[in-house]
Amino acid sequence: MSSIKESLQKKIESQISAWEKEIESLEVESEKELARSKEKEAEAELKSEFADRINALKNNIDQAQGKLSEVQGATESKLEQIMNDIKGWFD
Repeated sequence: MSSIKESLQKKIESQISAWEKEIESLEVESEKELARSKEKEAEAELKSEFADRINALKNNIDQAQGKLSEVQGATESKLEQIMNDIKGWFD
């Protein structure tokens, strides 16, 4: 396996792990905020806000897992395209 391929796989796997940790953190934060919430309307808004953020991260993870599969069978030129596709993930 090329070093570019290995490096890219490790970067994607690391990003997936970071997003999973962020989801866990948001779930804990959500529970704390909901426990503090006194009003039903505010509680519903908080639930929706946290659910949106968590769903966005889960979507990112799904996309990253797809890219990880692409990397495993990619040629050198395809790897360049994948790297360009995912640049924004690591900013």
